[in-house]
Amino acid sequence: MTPGERIGPYLIEAPIGEGGMGEVFRARDTRLNRTVALKVSKAEFGDRFAREAKAVAALNHPNICTLFDVGPNYLVMEYIEGTQLKGPLPVEKAVEYASQILDALDAAHKKGFTHRDLKPANILVTKQGIKLLDFGLAKRAAPQEETDATLTKALTGQGQILGTLQYMSPEQLQGKPADARSDLFAFGCVLYEMLSGKRAFAGSSRASVIAAILEREPAQLYPDRPLGRVIQTCLEKDPDRRFQNALDLKRTLAWATERQPVAAAKANRWLWAVAAAALATGAWGGWMMTQSRPAPVDERVVRFQIAPPEGGRFDQTSLAVSPDGRILAYAAVAQGKRGLWVQPLDGGSAKPLLGTDDAFRPFWSADGRSIGYWVDQKIRRIEMAGGAPLKICDTISQFLGGAWGADGVIVFATVGSTLRRVSASGGSPTPLTALNAARREVSHAHPQLLPSGRAVLFFVDAAKPEDTGAYVARLDNPREHFRLVATDRHAVFAAGHLLWRRGSTLVAQRLAPERLQLSGDPRPVRGTVGHDGGIGMALAASAGGLLLYGTSGTVQRQLTWFDRTDKAAGTLVPRAYNSLGGMLIENGDRAKAETALREALRHQPDLAEAHSNLGQLLAAGGDYVQAEFHPRSAIRWKPDSFAAWLGLGEVRAAQGEGGGGEGRRHSAGGVGIAGEFAVIMAGGDGCCRNRHAT
Repeated sequence: MTPGERIGPYLIEAPIGEGGMGEVFRARDTRLNRTVALKVSKAEFGDRFAREAKAVAALNHPNICTLFDVGPNYLVMEYIEGTQLKGPLPVEKAVEYASQILDALDAAHKKGFTHRDLKPANILVTKQGIKLLDFGLAKRAAPQEETDATLTKALTGQGQILGTLQYMSPEQLQGKPADARSDLFAFGCVLYEMLSGKRAFAGSSRASVIAAILEREPAQLYPDRPLGRVIQTCLEKDPDRRFQNALDLKRTLAWATERQPVAAAKANRWLWAVAAAALATGAWGGWMMTQSRPAPVDERVVRFQIAPPEGGRFDQTSLAVSPDGRILAYAAVAQGKRGLWVQPLDGGSAKPLLGTDDAFRPFWSADGRSIGYWVDQKIRRIEMAGGAPLKICDTISQFLGGAWGADGVIVFATVGSTLRRVSASGGSPTPLTALNAARREVSHAHPQLLPSGRAVLFFVDAAKPEDTGAYVARLDNPREHFRLVATDRHAVFAAGHLLWRRGSTLVAQRLAPERLQLSGDPRPVRGTVGHDGGIGMALAASAGGLLLYGTSGTVQRQLTWFDRTDKAAGTLVPRAYNSLGGMLIENGDRAKAETALREALRHQPDLAEAHSNLGQLLAAGGDYVQAEFHPRSAIRWKPDSFAAWLGLGEVRAAQGEGGGGEGRRHSAGGVGIAGEFAVIMAGGDGCCRNRHAT
């Protein structure tokens, strides 16, 4: 076509370029009098041309070219004035452009598109920022087997292995399906070129380029800095060892190139320790997991501390870090009231979230715009932008954590039950997992959706310690789950690693979220991490690897009951509720008794007597699964607790599983214990003091 010709309502003004799909012209839309880019197919409107039309039409993003119109053999797109991306660039400018490219890729990947041909020639630098072009290959090719013939076709330019050679991932060269991680390999090549002005993989022939990509590592950039390890991880040969999505990569890149501030805190307070860590490549985990030469200490980890609200205290296991690693949400008691607080991690001050009185165990939505939490036997949500909290659903027992997926579905756990799921907009929960009777599983807890979006990590509490640990299940077959590691506390996934407790030490081990397989040896992260006395750790992590943990032991309470020898014997409020529950059991009011006992455990999860009473109450009603969970939890917290073993004996006796003799021997003590509760409540054997926990 030549200038002055028309195609439909578009007047050709000048040629712009030519590619594998056809020619591109600058043209004028005579109806709207605007300049457009017109891409005309060389042949009939084939599958690749149609693919680009569908891809670009589905992607509405400021860093992706806009599609205006589709004709029988042409596409009409936004005309972009800019220059092709080239290096070398200053680090700050390269990271700025890289973040915009990753934003565009994230938008495409979330729509199900893999670009497959990311390269500098398809990236324009404009006055408004980066624009990503050419989605002609934006669809997965049909799987091919890796054979000599496949590689020969790549070498000779024949066959269906599509893309630009120097930026293709190893799996594309091997004829395997491409996915989002293939784009992230290409992004690593682009980032390398932006910073160095040289291609990561070069050669004098197609064969030498392919050999370099499949077999060799590029010359290292910034070998002793986190930025260098980010690039290395992008260019891993194995997709499972790369970043798993564009958003995680963007966050880690930000951490790798920004020095985080250190927030001051008083040394005599109970504090949170926060490790800013890019687990796969950056400050905390990369040097320890994969590098033979450790980075300098000041680049390995950035630590700072967060104090609770003035005059208050944390609820140690009620913490969650936002998906972008910028905000900490936690439950705390201040001025006698429990509620949720949010703390910016850039040095800003903590603020309470209004309307979240008595909230417990916060968890973030995938987009970071909302926080879910538990209160009054209900799961609720509150928007960060403001507004009143909204009810999502009721729960049957104490809440043991939630996970909010990108699809708008919340997976949550409650005491003595399986994982359940419910729409974030509200509704009735439905079971997700199933307790394995052969392993005598008691409870599933602390769910976390893995980055693939197709699997869930959770803790399984079982009758036998050897069956207890961190398990995973695929969401397309959630009733089948298998154990990753044996541990007595819940585990957390972050930036390609599973964080779990081995003995008393927090360790990290590589986990491929797609294949659900561990690799390498567990490496220690730190010593003791705070916990709730049960299966929960004071531990949270963002997708990009920001690790937050509590440094104290079990949760302490402000109101404490002391006996006549001035020995602390428990906390006043939970013991009062427990005493009330015991008396209500004797009076036959089972519903109110259960409410009182659960309230006791909400205030003090390690109160053995309340667990024992609640277990016996549930066993009498035939709910043996939850019944056994409670005294077993108390035994884990206090192995020498007479009340806990008494409760377990009563439950086993009720089930008729051979524990009846032990249970009957202890059952005579039940009346005495209930009477003791009444005395404590009346203050006959002790006194109450308003003493602050230290």
